[in-house]
Amino acid sequence: MNQTNSARQGWGVLALAMVLSAASSLRAGERAPEQDNRVRTSEFEGRRVVLPPDLNMDLDWYSPVVSAESGRINKGWVKGDLILLSTDINTLIAIRRSDGTEQWRVQLDDAIRYEPTVTRSNVVLNIKNFLVAIEKQGGEIRWRLLPKFAMSNAVTVVDPPAYPRQYTKQWQDLESMYCGAWDGRMHSFVSRGRITTFLQGKDADSSFSAPDFDLYYSWHKTMPRAQSQITTPIRLYDDLLYYTADDQNVYAVSRDGRTRDPYMMQGEPATPLTVTSANLYVGSRDLNVYALDRLTLKKKWSYPTANMPWGNIFSDEPTEQTMVYLSTETAGVHTVRVIAARGGDVKDPIFVPETYALAWKVADAEGAVGASQNTVYLGKGRTDGFFGYKQVQAVDKDTGTVRWVSNSEGVRFYIEFHNSWRRSDEPLRLYTVTEDNRLVAFKEKSANAGPLVEKKIETPKPEVKKTVPGAAHAEKPEDKPADKPDDKPAQ
Repeated sequence: MNQTNSARQGWGVLALAMVLSAASSLRAGERAPEQDNRVRTSEFEGRRVVLPPDLNMDLDWYSPVVSAESGRINKGWVKGDLILLSTDINTLIAIRRSDGTEQWRVQLDDAIRYEPTVTRSNVVLNIKNFLVAIEKQGGEIRWRLLPKFAMSNAVTVVDPPAYPRQYTKQWQDLESMYCGAWDGRMHSFVSRGRITTFLQGKDADSSFSAPDFDLYYSWHKTMPRAQSQITTPIRLYDDLLYYTADDQNVYAVSRDGRTRDPYMMQGEPATPLTVTSANLYVGSRDLNVYALDRLTLKKKWSYPTANMPWGNIFSDEPTEQTMVYLSTETAGVHTVRVIAARGGDVKDPIFVPETYALAWKVADAEGAVGASQNTVYLGKGRTDGFFGYKQVQAVDKDTGTVRWVSNSEGVRFYIEFHNSWRRSDEPLRLYTVTEDNRLVAFKEKSANAGPLVEKKIETPKPEVKKTVPGAAHAEKPEDKPADKPDDKPAQ
């Protein structure tokens, strides 16, 4: 009897498994058309990407269309390995720069004040003077803190060497931050975290504890002249903080607060600082662009623009001859060729200091978008609230010849991307927001890509020796191996 019941139970289990298998197959069959539809939709979306007919570039990648519920894209920034897009209803979208994959999107309380800061682990924003830290990979808001002063520029953020695995009841230092304020000071402060009990119960299980954050103020620097302000971003390079103030000075301060002798220009700063491994570049309201030594802040040279400098100065990485692109308000883009200092050593005792020569100008351009080895892409039609352009043109870097101009039909704006084109992770790309509300990346055509083109190595064909009748044993000197000496004595 027990064996019969066991057999019946076994057949019942088998029958149930067959029914579940059939149902699973049916559900899989129902999903297949949906998957096919998604593939077809993706292919259809790819065909709908707006490609300006006069843009002489190839499509690299495109992101999905941002729906109307998230708003109309009106600003963009290229920050490290992310591209950040902001919409008119304050949605922030993070796109991976390498392939256009959307990482996350966050709905903000208000518009972003100043440009975002992106570090190894965080995206830090200024929202109504609150600092908001968003986890870079997942998009979760880590903390929201209000400094005790009104910030006058974008915050510079340095992540800690390692984040704590878990918080304790003691404060633990997290991100280091540096920012100018409307009180005429440059502030250094640190975010801190600890575990705090907000509701005390009878025991640990009935108590409510959560991470708590605040700001600790390390030090500040007061401007020598009263009412001086820092309104352009602070640049960090090799643990030195570089910034300008409207007292006409260029400052360098170490992260622990040690100050170097500043350099005074003849006018207030008109552009943000650009920092390279060798130089600082800054435009001044005295209608000059200054080149200062990065380590000593001593002036190397100044270039008279004869027009108010504007926007970010774009420089290739320093070599023996370096191209630097200077934008002006109404007189186009001026490009200077910087010739590095040489001599002053044992081989060449005569020292020749660094100098420059005007290479060319493009009168109808308004700023540099990006560059490759042979070509610089200049923009026209400036955007409001961030550095972007509505049209683009390709210019030969050596001669200044305009290769092509795009009226950019269907393009809302190009995002400025001052790339280090010698680095493998920063090739030239035109990051473009189109009128159908998506982000598209364009790359150079293979023939124009410079060092990105691999040259084909042709394998030499084996030489076929012809045998001359009657001379089978004759041997010419050139037929001998190159490393075999000629035994015949010289005559």
